[in-house]
Amino acid sequence: MKKIFAVILVFCLCISMGLLTACGSKDDAAADATSDADNVITVGLMSGYQPYEYQEEDGTYAGFDVDVITEVLNRAGYDVEFYMVQWDALLPAVESGYCDLVACQLARSDSRINEYYMSTVPYFEGGGSIAVKAGTEVPNLEDLAASGDAIGVTVGDAWTSFLEDYNAENNDALNLQYYSEDISTIIQDIVSGRIVATLNEPNVMKERAKVLGIEDQLDISTDLYGNYFATFAFARTDEGKALRDELDQIVTEMLNDGSLAQISMDNFGVDYTANCLDNIDDRDECEVTE
Repeated sequence: MKKIFAVILVFCLCISMGLLTACGSKDDAAADATSDADNVITVGLMSGYQPYEYQEEDGTYAGFDVDVITEVLNRAGYDVEFYMVQWDALLPAVESGYCDLVACQLARSDSRINEYYMSTVPYFEGGGSIAVKAGTEVPNLEDLAASGDAIGVTVGDAWTSFLEDYNAENNDALNLQYYSEDISTIIQDIVSGRIVATLNEPNVMKERAKVLGIEDQLDISTDLYGNYFATFAFARTDEGKALRDELDQIVTEMLNDGSLAQISMDNFGVDYTANCLDNIDDRDECEVTE
């Protein structure tokens, strides 16, 4: 009887230990999964915005913004997951919590400061340039205003807004021709002679002209208009602010050690980061005047 009881006792102990081990494994697996999820930062990108962000044929993400945010998050100890959508869906994705931040050449405008936590340390200085048909003397805005030549602009584009503001201050001096299509169509119309010029981000125009096979038929000015400093956008939450502050420190380190300048050189052959440390903006709210 004692032997039978001993066997039963050992059997029950073995089962109990097995159950405990199984439960422990499940708990450990769940903890690991939670830990992995907590370590992933989802980054919103704008689709088809070469050379800043785009997908290769094999589905991998590439471009300057991709290189920058990947290095920043890796230095901070995070894994990166990208979420690529059209422009008008990007910032709503941050608000809804679908992604943790947006990395898409966002300028720190007064209105955005009040709606999101924006990086205080920029990672890129950009601006718009005037493009004309190759062989034509590249005019400035005053030249275009005086000539009345047609300037192609995309409806709703940031550079269109810049030119509309110029017109508002200068009695509609510029002859703006609106397009619903993107900059590719405008570039083609410049080369064909339907319009004379456009104003847009120079690296984007160079990339589009290259894809169209007409890069040698387009001249782009070196003068920049509407200079901006690109930052990341985060949700206006405690978590968003904490992540912003953490990544600000990493971007500062990368500006100081020259690695951000190297990423710019690798992508463009030009250092677009030289003035970033001199343009830190630590405001998290401001008065917006209409």
